[in-house]
Amino acid sequence: MPKKTKSQKKLADSRRVIAVNPLPKSETNKEKTTEPISAPVILTDYELKLRKFTLADLKKTAVIMLFLFALEFVFFYAKLKGILN
Repeated sequence: MPKKTKSQKKLADSRRVIAVNPLPKSETNKEKTTEPISAPVILTDYELKLRKFTLADLKKTAVIMLFLFALEFVFFYAKLKGILN
């Protein structure tokens, strides 16, 4: 008889776990009505300032990254044309 492969061993282990710990039966007869619980979000003054500065810093970072990316293209094409040697 050939030896078991890894996938066959994993399948046997999963079957063994299901046999030992069967899933609980779902109750389909009872109607469950659950309403989502939502708590109002209260931000402090510090958190509002932090959020404002974080967005401003992200915008500045994006502008700097775009500038550096464009500068790299300029250097690339300048070297390609032979302007920078």
